[in-house]
Amino acid sequence: MPPHLILTAIYCDRYGWRSKAEYAEFVHRYGFDLMSRPGYETLANLRELMMVAWLVHQVGTN
Repeated sequence: MPPHLILTAIYCDRYGWRSKAEYAEFVHRYGFDLMSRPGYETLANLRELMMVAWLVHQVGTN
């Protein structure tokens, strides 16, 4: 599973930035549900950690 696709799932699953209908359309077009894949939780947690680390760096430099 390409790591950048995790964002599509977590925007719906964790943040509510995408609706369930939008995610369902993505699943229909992409061909499978990323959230049902083994390792989804781990990859999603790592992606969130990367997002937080980027934000902390931005605060420190700006």
